[in-house]
Formats: sequence, C-alpha cells, structure tokens
Amino acid sequence: MNWKTIHTLSRVRRYCLPHSLNKELGRALRPYKKIPGLTNINFSFTNLCAADCIYCPSQRGGGTARFMSRLSLETILKECRSRAFQKFHNIQIVSAGENGDIFLHKECLDFLRMIRRFLPGTKVQAYTNFRMFSPPLIDAVLGEGLLDFIGCNIDGADQESYFKVKRTDLGVVTSHLFYFLKKRRRLWKNIPLHIQVLTYHDYVKSVHNCLGVFPEKLQGQPPDTAVLKDDFPLIRAQFLPYLDHPKDKILRSAVIAWAERDQLKYPDEAACALDCPQLDRIEKEAFIAPDGTWYACCWDGKNELALGNVLKESFNEIYFGTKRRRLIESLKRREFALVGGPCAKIQCCQELKIPKASFSACPK
Repeated sequence: MNWKTIHTLSRVRRYCLPHSLNKELGRALRPYKKIPGLTNINFSFTNLCAADCIYCPSQRGGGTARFMSRLSLETILKECRSRAFQKFHNIQIVSAGENGDIFLHKECLDFLRMIRRFLPGTKVQAYTNFRMFSPPLIDAVLGEGLLDFIGCNIDGADQESYFKVKRTDLGVVTSHLFYFLKKRRRLWKNIPLHIQVLTYHDYVKSVHNCLGVFPEKLQGQPPDTAVLKDDFPLIRAQFLPYLDHPKDKILRSAVIAWAERDQLKYPDEAACALDCPQLDRIEKEAFIAPDGTWYACCWDGKNELALGNVLKESFNEIYFGTKRRRLIESLKRREFALVGGPCAKIQCCQELKIPKASFSACPK
C-alpha cells in the first residue's frame, strides 16, 4: 500500500467516520502503519579512495559524479528533517564514509558540520584508511566533535606486507593514526576507534581455498599458500598498547570476495541456496551515491541495483516503491539470478573462512 494512501486513510478515519467505522479502519491500517522505517543513512560523499586494496573492486561507483555537492547534501538533509520523513523513519546512525574516503572531499568538514546541524542527536561515524585524515582535519574533527566513531584498516605489520594489500604508504598512515590517538587523549574525547585487520595471508588463502582462484588484483606470481605467514599477531601487538580499552578494539576482518565477482561464473544450485547476508541492512538502511542514487547495499560497488534517486524522488517514494519492495522479496526468495547485478554471484557476498589451524596464536 502506498504511503500517501495510508496517510489519507488515517486522516479520513480521524475526522470523517463515525466511531464504529473509525475503530475498524484503524485496526485494518495498524499493520501498515507499524513500518520500522530507515534507521541508518550511509553517504558516499566520494567513491574515490587513496588506497587500492586487494579486497576492493577496481571500479566503484556507477554514476558520473565522483563527489557529492554541497547543494545535494543540503537537499537530502532538509528532507530528512521534514515531518513527512520523520513520520516513518527514525535515523539513528549516519555513516559518512560509504564506499570511499570522506577525507578526500575538500568540503568534508563542512559536510560533517551540516549533518550535525540538520540531524542533531544522531550518531555520525566514518571509516577511513587514515591516509588523507591529516593532522589539520583531525584537529577539527576532535575539536568540534564532528564524529562519534571512527573505523580504519591496518592490513600489514610492515611496509612490505601493508603495500601488498593496500598499495599505499604505511608510514603516513601510522603517523596520522598515532597523532589522532595522542590528540584524542589530550582533548579527553570519547570517540571509539576500531581497527580492522585483513592481512595478505587471510585474504589470499581464503579466496584460494574457498573459491579456487587467486585474487584478481594479485601482483606478481601466485604465492604458495602453505607458507604464507599470518601477521595479525604482530599488528595487534604494535597497536594494542596505544588503544583505550574497552572503547577501542582491534579485530580480524571477515573476508568478503566482492572484488572477485568478475572471475567467477554464475552460482550453481548450491550457491542459490545461500541467503543474502545484507538483507537486514537493505531493509533498514539507505545507501546514497555522490549523484543521489539510492543503491542496494555497500557491496553493490558499481551501483548496479539502483532503487531511485533521492534528488529526484522523495525518500518515501523510493522506500515504499515497487522497485525496492520487489528487490527485497526476490532476495528473501533467493532469486539472485532474477535480481542480477552483484546478487547474481551471491557466493561473493558470503564470509569466506579458512581452517583455524592456518592462524597463528594471537597474544591476549
């Protein structure tokens, strides 16, 4: 049922019907009015990144826009503050680093300030590799309290292993990261930092053992997976003493092979029996590209499953629209070939696991 129809019937029930019919219509509308709505909005202010990770697709972003404009963000945030939006949705978390690094955007600080101004009380979080999160930006973010949570990846214990995964300089990253930790402690800011670790050992071995291929972005000759060393314990030992517990964490990342879709064939019958691991997020969250496109989820790297454009349609029109409803129904029925796009290779959305014996013991 269209949301405008629900709203109209509710007004008719309230003002135009006798008590008995009012009660009956209210009971009939109850299942439709109890829609959970959106809880999260994930903004891709830019689909560019300063790193070139082995576990990320080469091409990200399906639109022509690489950076979101100030006017676009202001238009979206004004709608999020409107009564029509808040009638159905309760935004609790805004992610400012979806499928790209927000700190590559020259207006990143102004964007974070706008979110604080238009959506006070929401939790604002960002994921970054710290390559472009420089000291001046760190000073502003911490000084003004623009973020409530920061996540990052440290995927190698030294420059060689780090470069194999991310193709960028570990020295710059660690200098910015330690500056953030010192500045946060000096200002007594309670902003949690979660460090995710996806090592060369974990990714290469998981992809090879579970999918039977080597990573598409692997450089040089394929390594002997039997002799690959896991440097997660070294990374953990390097950074753990500088973190504040229990708010800060350093965790081993799950291995997702969304970068390997082009290597694999369409799923067989066994793969079609898998569930969509992102279904819950697709139902409760919006993923917004720089050009305003609302795409399916964070693993739809090329924005192939576009549900609409929030700069041309309202959030409610897309949220309650036929296209989004059919997508969710098809995913629930595991009709991945019918959905197409990244869902056609649903095995690349699953967590790949390798035997525990392959991991070194981690220091406690």
